[in-house]
Amino acid sequence: MSNLTKKKDIIELIRWCVLTPEALDQVLYGYVIAALGDRKDNPKLIIDIVKKKVTEDSFIEQFVPAFDAKFTHEEIKYLLDFYKSDVMKKFMAGKNISTPIFEAFNTIIKEVLETSK
Repeated sequence: MSNLTKKKDIIELIRWCVLTPEALDQVLYGYVIAALGDRKDNPKLIIDIVKKKVTEDSFIEQFVPAFDAKFTHEEIKYLLDFYKSDVMKKFMAGKNISTPIFEAFNTIIKEVLETSK
């Protein structure tokens, strides 16, 4: 990619749409618990370390080419404006609004496991 401004904007977009603290809190816990298995490590400590690593530019940069190939710079800027909008900030601030949906997944998983015995 030749446009450094577009690259910078893509990194910022990835931070805003995928790597927000709220999104990471919702996603990482399940991944870390599954990865730990029977290990007795402190999940919160592992999550904190993973959060730090996945929010570094050096990690995010590996995903830039996919965004660059799919979106024009104008589209990236449009998406950034959307994610930075007041309505999106309001949505993200109400992170608990989607938590019951994700928690309901556990109920469905348990039901499926019970009926598949």
